[in-house]
Amino acid sequence: MAAGLALSGAAPANAAPTDVSEALGKFLGGQAAGITLDDIAEINGAFAENPSGEHPIVTNPLGAEVLNAIGVDLGDSLQLFGPNGVIQVGAVNQYAEAQDNGDARAASGAVSDQGAISVGGSDEFPADAFIDLSELLTQASGGASEGLISDLSLSVGALSSSIEQLDGGEPTTDYQIAGATLNLESPAIGEIYENLLGTVDGLQGGLDGLSGSISSLLDSQLNLGILDLSTSVDFTPPDLSLLLPDDVVGESSGVTVDLTNGAVTVDLETLLAANPELPNLNDMPPNSELLSGPVLAAIADGITQAVTDIVTEIVTNIEDTIRATSLTVTVGLNIILAGSATVTLDTTLGELLDGEAEDSVTVESTGIIGALLGALGLDSVGELGDLVLNLVGGLVGDAFGELADLETLIDSITGPLATEVVGPLLEIVTQVASFTVNAQPEVGDLGEGSSTVRALQVSLIPAAGPLAQVNLASSTVRGTAVEAIDPALSVNPDTVAPGESTDIEGTGYTPDSTVTLEITDSEGNVLETIPGVETDGEGNFTYEWTVPEGTEAGDLTVVGTDDTTDESAEATLTVTDDEADIDPALSVNPDTVAPGESTDIEGTGYTPDSTVTLEITDSEGNVLETIPGVETDGEGNFTYEWTVPEGTEAGDLTVVGTDDTTDESAEATLTVTEDDNGTEVDGTEVDGTEVDGTEVDGTEVDGTEVDGTEVDGTEVDGTEVDGTEVDGTEVDGTEVDGTEVDGTEVDGTEVDGTEVDGTEVDGTEVDGTEVDGTEVDGTEVDGTEVDGTEVDGTEVDGTEVDGTEVDGTEVDGTEVDGTEVDGTEVDGTEVDGTEVDGTEVDGTEVDGTEVDGTEVDGTEVDGTEVDGTEVDGTEVDGTEVDGTEVDGTEVDGTEDGVEDGVEDGVEDGVEDGVEDGVEDGVEDGVEDGVEDGVEDGVEDGVEDGVEDGVEDGVEDGVEDGVEDGVEDGVEDGTDDGVEYDPSITVQPDTVLPGDDITVEGEGFVPDSTVTVVITDADGDEIGTIEGVEVDGEGNFTVDWTVPEGTEPGVLTVTATDDEDENISASDTVTVIEDDNGTEVDGVEDGVEDGVEDGVEDGVEDGVEDGTDDGVEQDPSITVEPDTVLPGDDITVEGEGFVPDSTVTVVITDADGNVIGTIEGVEVDSDGNFSVDWTVPEGTQPGVLTVTATDDEDENISASATVTVAESAAAGEDGAGTTDPGTGKPGDDGKPGAGKPGDGLASTGVSGAVGLALMALLLVVVGSGVVAFAKVRRTS
Repeated sequence: MAAGLALSGAAPANAAPTDVSEALGKFLGGQAAGITLDDIAEINGAFAENPSGEHPIVTNPLGAEVLNAIGVDLGDSLQLFGPNGVIQVGAVNQYAEAQDNGDARAASGAVSDQGAISVGGSDEFPADAFIDLSELLTQASGGASEGLISDLSLSVGALSSSIEQLDGGEPTTDYQIAGATLNLESPAIGEIYENLLGTVDGLQGGLDGLSGSISSLLDSQLNLGILDLSTSVDFTPPDLSLLLPDDVVGESSGVTVDLTNGAVTVDLETLLAANPELPNLNDMPPNSELLSGPVLAAIADGITQAVTDIVTEIVTNIEDTIRATSLTVTVGLNIILAGSATVTLDTTLGELLDGEAEDSVTVESTGIIGALLGALGLDSVGELGDLVLNLVGGLVGDAFGELADLETLIDSITGPLATEVVGPLLEIVTQVASFTVNAQPEVGDLGEGSSTVRALQVSLIPAAGPLAQVNLASSTVRGTAVEAIDPALSVNPDTVAPGESTDIEGTGYTPDSTVTLEITDSEGNVLETIPGVETDGEGNFTYEWTVPEGTEAGDLTVVGTDDTTDESAEATLTVTDDEADIDPALSVNPDTVAPGESTDIEGTGYTPDSTVTLEITDSEGNVLETIPGVETDGEGNFTYEWTVPEGTEAGDLTVVGTDDTTDESAEATLTVTEDDNGTEVDGTEVDGTEVDGTEVDGTEVDGTEVDGTEVDGTEVDGTEVDGTEVDGTEVDGTEVDGTEVDGTEVDGTEVDGTEVDGTEVDGTEVDGTEVDGTEVDGTEVDGTEVDGTEVDGTEVDGTEVDGTEVDGTEVDGTEVDGTEVDGTEVDGTEVDGTEVDGTEVDGTEVDGTEVDGTEVDGTEVDGTEVDGTEVDGTEVDGTEVDGTEVDGTEVDGTEDGVEDGVEDGVEDGVEDGVEDGVEDGVEDGVEDGVEDGVEDGVEDGVEDGVEDGVEDGVEDGVEDGVEDGVEDGVEDGTDDGVEYDPSITVQPDTVLPGDDITVEGEGFVPDSTVTVVITDADGDEIGTIEGVEVDGEGNFTVDWTVPEGTEPGVLTVTATDDEDENISASDTVTVIEDDNGTEVDGVEDGVEDGVEDGVEDGVEDGVEDGTDDGVEQDPSITVEPDTVLPGDDITVEGEGFVPDSTVTVVITDADGNVIGTIEGVEVDSDGNFSVDWTVPEGTQPGVLTVTATDDEDENISASATVTVAESAAAGEDGAGTTDPGTGKPGDDGKPGAGKPGDGLASTGVSGAVGLALMALLLVVVGSGVVAFAKVRRTS
């Protein structure tokens, strides 16, 4: 076999046994010299398999240059294919069709793209073949062919075959051969012509000497010496060579013989058609031998007859010419003084040969001729004439007598043809090759149960095994009878208004096929036709359809027609009047805000599942903003958070909400206050304004002393807040914790431009502790677990924690702020039957009242007894919080887990942590703000507040509640129900080309394999890792090296189960340029500057310098919602992009295919954008990657993912049976059971006192929190 030949394996023979139909159109196959031609990839056929492979129709044309380039050596450098090979073929087409209903069709050769045979071939697909057998003659006959046959070939016109199997019945086959011609050249046949020429030459010699012969004969017979004899012969011999044709060719019943060179051409189609006892070429029974015994006998007869005919024609022409030649003989006899006689013979050679020249003799005499006659022994003058006639006639007869018996003459020329030439010659032909027409093997090419037909099968030297067996124009099918279907259709809901949606649900249709939906009104008018709705493996489908606006009320008919069987079902959908009565109302909360602050615009009583347009105008009627498309829920309610623009003048604004369906509207008044220094950071006024309109723990914020200290503009521990410089300046000349800010040591630790490494902060070493991905107090910072709890992928403020939102947002359908948590309201509402606002908590008054008999005001907090009671006798700074009772109250995860966790964790943590942290941090100074505000505020507030509060509260409280309730509910509801919940992480998340990344996955199918695909921002695949093994717990780990030369930008890494493409998860990794000595992980500029500048300058430099002064923009995007169905809308929001630029948003599927592009998305002056996109109908379930890239700089890019789900059937919505916050079943119903001791102890004191306790502990790792927030946001 020639080098470079690609073997593909006999894939069609391994078709899936569950397929309902299979088809294979393959022009060239077989075996030769130990090679299976079906395995050669270059000549693969068209293969359709339903449902396991490509279907329903597959075509695969092959060019002649491909077919003839296949190198197969038969030995002695004799090639099987190609211009110098045994077989040469023209361009062909190949067709396969496998239908859902079990029908299968296949065709190959001169066929169209629809599988129809083109009789006689076409210009595009001639599909002819030339089989040259000359080089095999000696090998096949052992030398017997020498002298008998020198050349042998078969020319075949357009070859085609087709087969179909319908309804599981018997296959129907067809084949076409547009002519077949056997060509041979025989030296033995050429010798016959030589024999003919010899005969002609003999005759020509006789003619040329005839005159002389006559004269000599007469002289010898009549000259007696006493006579005066004179003879005259008038004869012109014909030139017989002129009678030989230029082409000495004989024809008989499709057989043509050229005697000049011994060439024989047999038109087999004509030969077979001329013989009534033989089948026509295209009507042969299955497995017919083309050169069978009867066919060879007919060929032999044709050759013999053709040779005889041409010889007979030539000899007859010669004979006719000779016989028609004139001859005149004159004889004069004279005896002196006696008398004379003249004999004249005027005749033709034919008359002489036939003995019919008597009348052609005349005799004239004078004088006394008796003596003359006596001398000649004659009695009369008449006898003298007869003598001359007999002498001449005898001579002519002797010379041309063979012409008298033409048959004998012809036999002498052609006699040995049949026995000595044609018979042995044709026997050699059958030794060289065998040609089977309409070949149909017992087992088809697709294995048991399949059927195959071939137009022609060629076996070379069949007695040898054979040397090669080549199949030309094969077609194979395996069809089945698919059971009848029973389609049914329903709509849910069955009554909707214009603009509303309903689910059209179908069952009992053909599995894995398509359905066409048609919706008509009561008068039969078609409202919409929806083709190609896909059914699942059980024949079911769900399609969400929206009733067009303006549709008249009444019944619509929905018809679903099976595209495979044309069977249909229908359902009725009732459309109601779209002018349904509504009663819209609008409110704002809070109703008084300052510029830059937000309020919730809340609407009720609008059209359910519709949209509302909001318009905000000032007191003079000027429109400040119009907000279209605000969505209402199923009850007609909505909430929209709106931020008052900076610079808005104080006064009343009017908020109008207009129902987009009915144009009805409602309005509310929002009061904008002056923007002065009396406003807190958290959007809440300090002066006379309640937080959320409610007192915090029943204690007034404004003018109320906390530890004897006023909050607003008042001294805190004797230190002024207002009028204090922020950057590098002492606050009123007073040190905080004895620490100077600018270039001064903090507890012996240098801050500005000073080494942080090697310095202990509150006894905690920063040196030797890595910032990125390293443990601080045994706790990993970057994407790592804190107290065994994952932080990476969990955002803190208003962001989802394992799918659960914290700040005023729903936690698995449960709102935290002012909303029911486990059916219990938090803000001003009863918690476990106990009122929070100004009411007793555990029977103890909060507002201005003793807690356990202890006054709140004037009570020592730090390491001091409260009501004579130690805070569990435990140190706050570096002291364990876990498992500690405060006033004998256990942290059971209920009040601290949820109330302290969420309320104190978020309220004390974020509100007091950030409010006190940032409020004290910003208001008390960025000195306390950075170290205490960010470090104490954010770290204590976020880490202890949110991490302990949210981690213990949400994570343990809600995680045990949500994770066990929802995650066990969702995960168990999903995992134990139907699907898996895969996720992957990529570490590190920022790399250079040539670096290695580690991809870790969990939640995949145990003991399976996955394929990991890496795509760039354009969706182009740049790497694939196949066959990654998943362990018994559903986890895997695999490494991959970023290719050198990879362009900077965001890569998407997607892992997909090899058996179920819906089980998939994605993460991203950012490739950056290696320049200017900047570290990859951004520690030096991104984090180190972020932490160092953050600690040095405060939040602004900590975040802004950490990001802005680092190296590049810090873009990020979010996609809401994160789980959708085809046809749903998503909102892509970006921040951190180049201000006043444009970006392009590209959406790719799990295989990296681009399924959507949004160009020219405008970025506002703050670097933010928002754009909506609709998931296309028909999108396959799985993870989509959404990537936004700056149009001028492709390195400025960010990605996020959204999961396209299948519509859940009843019971598959993943809703667990455990209520949020109640813990796993079996936990005795303890709501929000946090990890033991992870939350702050519940003392019943105000949030400010709780914050003071947390603040002392959290100074240790404040910079780590800032670093974590930065790194997590980048990734």
